[in-house]
Amino acid sequence: MFKSPILNKISPYLFLLILLIIAFWPVFSLQHPLKWDMLDCSYPWRYYVGECLQNNYLPLWNPYQSLGYPVHADPQSSAWYPLVWIIGFFKGYNIYSISFEFFFHIYLAGVGMFLLLKELKNRVFVSLFFAASYMLSGFFIGNAQHLYWIISAAWIPFIFLYYIKFTKSFSYFHSLTAGFFTFLLITGGYPGFTIVLGYILVAYFCFKLYLLLRNSQKTEVFKLIKLNLVFLFSTLIFSSVYIISIYNVLPFMNRASSLSIEMTQFGLFSPQCSLSFFTPFAITSVYNFFDTDPSMANVYFGITSFVFFIFFFFCKKTRIHYFILLCLIICLLASFGSYTPFRAFLYEYIPFMNLFRFPALFRLFVIIFAIILSAHAMNTFMKEILINKKRISRIIGIFILFFLGLIICSALNNSFNILEVLKNTSFKYSEKSSLWEHIAFQSIIQIILLSFLFLVVIKANKIRVLLILFSLILVVDLVVASRLNEPYSVYIEECKSSEVKKYSEGFPKGFPLPDSTKIINHIDAGNGKSPLWRNMSIFHKRVAWDGFTSFYLKNYNYLIDSIPDFLKIVTNNQFAYFSSSINTMDSVKLKLKMGSINSKEVFFKSSDYQSVKSMKFVSQTSDSIYYSSFSPNGFTIVSKNGNQELLCILQSYFPGWTATVNNEKVKVYETNQSFMTIILPPGRNEIKFKYDSKSVKIGFYISLFSLIIFFLGLAIRFFIVKLKFQK
Repeated sequence: MFKSPILNKISPYLFLLILLIIAFWPVFSLQHPLKWDMLDCSYPWRYYVGECLQNNYLPLWNPYQSLGYPVHADPQSSAWYPLVWIIGFFKGYNIYSISFEFFFHIYLAGVGMFLLLKELKNRVFVSLFFAASYMLSGFFIGNAQHLYWIISAAWIPFIFLYYIKFTKSFSYFHSLTAGFFTFLLITGGYPGFTIVLGYILVAYFCFKLYLLLRNSQKTEVFKLIKLNLVFLFSTLIFSSVYIISIYNVLPFMNRASSLSIEMTQFGLFSPQCSLSFFTPFAITSVYNFFDTDPSMANVYFGITSFVFFIFFFFCKKTRIHYFILLCLIICLLASFGSYTPFRAFLYEYIPFMNLFRFPALFRLFVIIFAIILSAHAMNTFMKEILINKKRISRIIGIFILFFLGLIICSALNNSFNILEVLKNTSFKYSEKSSLWEHIAFQSIIQIILLSFLFLVVIKANKIRVLLILFSLILVVDLVVASRLNEPYSVYIEECKSSEVKKYSEGFPKGFPLPDSTKIINHIDAGNGKSPLWRNMSIFHKRVAWDGFTSFYLKNYNYLIDSIPDFLKIVTNNQFAYFSSSINTMDSVKLKLKMGSINSKEVFFKSSDYQSVKSMKFVSQTSDSIYYSSFSPNGFTIVSKNGNQELLCILQSYFPGWTATVNNEKVKVYETNQSFMTIILPPGRNEIKFKYDSKSVKIGFYISLFSLIIFFLGLAIRFFIVKLKFQK
């Protein structure tokens, strides 16, 4: 390709980067911000972790959302994801850095797929062709708002790559590397992907084991088992801090147990979404037809790529191809959710399959497996072009007829003016056009592309010409499909990133002292001046009683679901307040019914109530509280109270919280179902609350030192290989 060996090596990566820049130009150029969950979930949580790290605090507790929770144990906080630490510590998060992280992971996904396909003995061009198809597939376009899904899709090809490498070469280095990439998936991705990937790797391990046993390769069998144990052990060691965090919080989590079957069917990839294999622009209209969230409906990986997927069924296949095809079919059936009994079967009989929602996540593996099989088909085509031309051209011809049929159906179902559709809907968000107009519009584009592909296959005889023209068709195909859908699922067209950046500059830095405002008045929503509209308490650094998250502690969830009126009464106080009135939690519902609860009344668990009911508590109007320090993991309060009384804190009670009064440790009571209370002696008191977890810190150091050792080993190996090469 190039005379320079260096250019030859980097040219595939440059091609992927340039293609990605063109396809995602509105995001890459920082013109428009990403939308939906990216702004109201990923951005605020990463912003908070970054604020902790820049102020030299471990991200252990978040006091600002849902009246406080252990952020280190929230899988979606990415509190232990290395890239979040790098960006958070050195730069801090803003609307530009979250866009960079999104873009960077999609690029990594392309690189990972390129290396995986090369490892599977595909030609460089074929590997690059389908790496581009993966990088700009409907998964990345449709789920652009779900950064945890994007991260999962970025690392899974690398895990497959190094798992295949160590099962072939029996290399400890490759086994450890696979463990490292799995650690990145676990700490940064959505847990459902880790579970599904785990089963696929187990299936592949059994498949390899069967082949080795069949060939009586007993030595290799023991090596395979040993290296898989190394892979598993390294994954667990690297992920120690994450695993310990999750383990500690399981008894207190609302979603630690099995979900209902209905919940696990939520967010499916319905059979009618299969239309996105051909015309992904269709899923941006008439959402109720597809019976799912639009983010879950896109499975496109290029019409040119899909031609070769069909051609695969006419190619010579090996056992591994049949294994991959079986995995593809299983994942496709599972992605259909309630439309087939397969997801319910997994729920009932396969461990951990009852712990996550969104059957549509299985479609990522459908895309990966389809691309692997399609790459094999193109490789086969390239080996014997003259023999395979006729078959490929027939497949292309059938697709052209198929799209012509879609255009005819569109005309019969909906009269449309193609120029009007082009004006109103192309490359911009529009609610004016219909489903059939979207289908017809993209069908015309597909016919043009396929016609050109047909001519290339028939006329081009030189490999070099064929490769150049294939590349051109692929680029146009993927870029057009991506840019058509992006205003609907990737970025906010009517808003500028610079506006969000300017608005964000007004957020307080560090961790200011709480004010005297009643917590019930701290509204978590935005003010309508910015696309930032939920989880705003994190940006404004104010303790809020609500928040948009799927991570709820059990007691807090009981408050908002079963006794919300009681929560309103309790939060009609400032962050810390005095009380002298006590009762038992057993009496709450009756007192609510009678309307006899006041906001200062403190309700103890029955066992604790027995130990405090004989004590005398008196509050005076002259009693005062002021805050002398506040941080994510603790705060200091100075009180002046004339009598013994209770100090109540509107933060969730959770193991790890301790309190001292005048440097002497005191008991922290769980009161009002979910909050903390201590007993204060009369006089001037300095009260320190601190949240800490020794086991999480131990896990952190295990993870940190194991990663340091891994990278030192990586550096040593690199220099040894370099020295051998020079000799």
